[in-house]
Amino acid sequence: MYCPYCGNKLDDGAKYCSNCGAEVKSPENSFEPTAVADKKDEFEFDFNSVPNSNPYENGYQPPKRETDGDTKPGLFGLLGFFVPIVGIILFALWRVDRPQRAKAALTGAIISIVVYVLISIIYAIVVVVSGVLYEPTYYAILPLIALR
Repeated sequence: MYCPYCGNKLDDGAKYCSNCGAEVKSPENSFEPTAVADKKDEFEFDFNSVPNSNPYENGYQPPKRETDGDTKPGLFGLLGFFVPIVGIILFALWRVDRPQRAKAALTGAIISIVVYVLISIIYAIVVVVSGVLYEPTYYAILPLIALR
């Protein structure tokens, strides 16, 4: 008995082909190869006829981006530090065309936000601690009360 899909010789009563894994339904549908089984395939693949896989040699050129104006991004980092929302917006606008400026603006904005949050936390701690430790003294107010 032979596999009807690949022609592999199978054991009698096999339900699946050991070569291709196809299900063999019944022996009456078995495939008996004839003269094709003894014929050798003389096909040879010529790797020199394969087209070049490098897209740049086939005429494709990627679009060029203008990055010549992407120098000295430090000022945009300062702008992002002092106005964080502007730094985030500049990052969104320039992340493809001017990546150095975009990164500097975003870095400045992130540093600014972190510094503002830390200052706010320190301020809140000082206010809470001073409120707990503050004991109002009326000694400074007493002379003003006596003058009335």
